[in-house]
Amino acid sequence: MPKSARVPADFNALSRIGMLQSLYIDNFIPLGSALVRRECFDALGPLDERIRGGSDDYEFCLRVLSKYKARYVDEALTVRTLHEANYTNAERMLPEVLGIIDSFAGRVPELAHLKNRRSSDLLFKLGWYHMRSGDSRRAREACAQSFALRPRNLKSAVGLLFAILGPAGRAGVRWWYSLKR
Repeated sequence: MPKSARVPADFNALSRIGMLQSLYIDNFIPLGSALVRRECFDALGPLDERIRGGSDDYEFCLRVLSKYKARYVDEALTVRTLHEANYTNAERMLPEVLGIIDSFAGRVPELAHLKNRRSSDLLFKLGWYHMRSGDSRRAREACAQSFALRPRNLKSAVGLLFAILGPAGRAGVRWWYSLKR
């Protein structure tokens, strides 16, 4: 399982706000394996159909944890197959998620202090997506925005350096991913 998909070890012991903050920082709930009570849909409404880029499930889970606690079951409930035709696409989803986190930071005071961290992490991911796809200009823009939000974050600084280096930076990204395997 990728690191970004891991549920915090103490998730069930967290307060509702702690659960919400954990999800806000890192979207780890695959909605396909979530069981949601009917009363949640009655109170909160369905997934937001105006969200077209594939982040409607994340927005819905944030709404749920804004009002209700959740429970994590440590067992595989679904299998997800990733391939090029998947609807999940960083270029399409990440800008949309930035809007969602901005909206929640404005509505839920307990999230406001996490906004720059989350935005920086998303912009970093978007920058690396552009680097891996060969778009150095867009990679530099996203990584520069990530760094501006968190200049003391080593990941943001390294991302910006690799983006500035262009093709050499792409080689650095390939090297980085080879280390992670």
